[in-house]
Amino acid sequence: MLTLFGIVYGITTLLFPLASAAVEKSQTGQAMAAVNLVNFFGTAVLQTASGSVAERQGPGAAIEFLAAAIVIGAIVYLLSLRNRRGNADMSLST
Repeated sequence: MLTLFGIVYGITTLLFPLASAAVEKSQTGQAMAAVNLVNFFGTAVLQTASGSVAERQGPGAAIEFLAAAIVIGAIVYLLSLRNRRGNADMSLST
C-alpha cells in the first residue's frame, strides 16, 4: 500500500514542468509560486482530513484516503485540460 501511495504521490513533481509549459516565460515564476502554494495548502487540508480518517479507521485507511484524493485531483486536472482545449486531445504538447 505504501508503494502504491509513493507512486501516485510521485506524480506531483510533474506539476512544475506542466505549470511552466502552460504560461509565457515572463510568468514562469508566478506559476511556480502558485504550484508551491497549492502543494502546501493541499498538504495542510489533506493532513487534517487524513488525521480524522486515521483516528476513526486507522493508518491504512488514511493512506488510502490520501491516494484517492491524489487520483481524484489528477482526474480533475486532466478533465480541465480537455475542457480548456475544447477537444478530446489531452496531450501536453503545445
